[in-house]
Amino acid sequence: MKNLDLFLLFGVLFSASVLGQVPPPPARDVSMETLMPARVLEGHRGLVWALRVSPDGKTVASGGTDRTIRIWDLASGKLDKSLTPTQDAVMCLSFSADGKQLAASQKNGHVQVWDIAAGKVTVQLPPHADQIFGVRMLKGDRLVMASDDGGVRVWDLKTKK
Repeated sequence: MKNLDLFLLFGVLFSASVLGQVPPPPARDVSMETLMPARVLEGHRGLVWALRVSPDGKTVASGGTDRTIRIWDLASGKLDKSLTPTQDAVMCLSFSADGKQLAASQKNGHVQVWDIAAGKVTVQLPPHADQIFGVRMLKGDRLVMASDDGGVRVWDLKTKK
């Protein structure tokens, strides 16, 4: 969102709250002592731009400027797998409904679908001319992606069309 959009959104929410249409949130203590992370997952060598939790909530995938995708066990914080190589920084990630596959978009417009257990790319979509800012896997072997050109594309992963 642009700054003006955020300003307008805040103004609408603030106005609604002042007029009594939206109740204010309850006050709570947000001191630094109460905001300590339960776990820190370390391993990337660069910025982490992409983060996705698996459908069962047990696994986290992360990716970023180091061109790797890391698969973490959320309960233990242990790194289960590192998927490499990707050709450019990882921008977006999406698990399949069963959590066995992971779609990854890269800054250079490439989108790959990985078999997580095998650690291999199963689908490589044709490169897109623009940067991909959103990717979501859907039931039925479909993938939806949004790009810098303003387009939203739907792919059938079986036919690659």
